[in-house]
Amino acid sequence: MAEWYGCKPGKPNVGLEMSAAEIAKGIKEREAHFFPGRRVTSGPADSSIFDVQDGHCIGDNFRTAGVVWEEANKGPGSRKNGWALMRERFGKAKQHPMEEPGLLVFDTCRDFIRTVPMLPRDETKPDDIDTKAEDHIADETRYRILAIRHTATTTTIHM
Repeated sequence: MAEWYGCKPGKPNVGLEMSAAEIAKGIKEREAHFFPGRRVTSGPADSSIFDVQDGHCIGDNFRTAGVVWEEANKGPGSRKNGWALMRERFGKAKQHPMEEPGLLVFDTCRDFIRTVPMLPRDETKPDDIDTKAEDHIADETRYRILAIRHTATTTTIHM
């Protein structure tokens, strides 16, 4: 819907060289434009933004600028599990009616479409992808899928 990928035009896998405050400002502007009057909840970000270097943390810089992130699940088995869930969600999206969670990608997500289908598998770990490839959007998607918590609820009807 509102993909914003930090890549220099014509230079894949090279960031925009923006500060956390500048990125946060761009995020807030896009939230206000695409979701006016709605509260946008925090989502997962790579855990490296929470690393403290010389007393500073990128995650804190985002929070100060009004954007809060959750730490992505990067625990044991999370990569393999995340890729499996991502493939499963793509398959579920093709079912009609869609009864289970699926993953739909719109044509406005140009960098997702440009990068994710082309990701090569890791030659030594076939259930993973080659991390030297431009895998940023795929990782973001995997983090989000792993962060979704499904809970069953029951309702008691009293007659």
